[in-house]
Amino acid sequence: TPCSLGRFAKNFASDVCEQCTAGTYGSELGATSNTSCKSCQASTYASSTGSSKCTPCPSGSACPGNKTAEYSPCAPGRYNSFPGQTECLVCPHGKYNPHNGTAICLDCPRGTYLNLTGSISSEACMNCSAGRYSAADGSSLCLKCPKGHYQSLHGQNECRECISSDEKRLMTNSPDFTHCVVQQVLQD
Repeated sequence: TPCSLGRFAKNFASDVCEQCTAGTYGSELGATSNTSCKSCQASTYASSTGSSKCTPCPSGSACPGNKTAEYSPCAPGRYNSFPGQTECLVCPHGKYNPHNGTAICLDCPRGTYLNLTGSISSEACMNCSAGRYSAADGSSLCLKCPKGHYQSLHGQNECRECISSDEKRLMTNSPDFTHCVVQQVLQD
């Protein structure tokens, strides 16, 4: 009987079938040489001997080279959202990843920012300084409060409007946007 897929006979007259090695596959029925075993291409792997096909590396991992027997989980600070990739990507600004083999990076929370790539901890997310804010998760920078607004605290996701306590004073923000100042005193 001919050798099944993923196997080959050492010679034409042999009844003994050998298995293709891990990292390779055999797609020829009745193969008579180990040259019928083909290397898995980059982005795929075959972890067991006698494979008839290679499998795309799962998301959260990479298969960088040919003849891969095992996929490589993405290291902390890296990710891969799609299966069948040859390399893991670095977590972008505003995101971090503390785990191995992850398909996504986590966002820094609102009120913080992260201007580095490849971060592995939420501790890398830095609070916005007074006079600045970040309204969205995953921010790479903090924005200056808009004109007429202020923020006196660190790590905030919004600014407050400068409002006068009486109708005779017009208020605006200080130059550093950390408090309000009188812009104009209205006459009667």
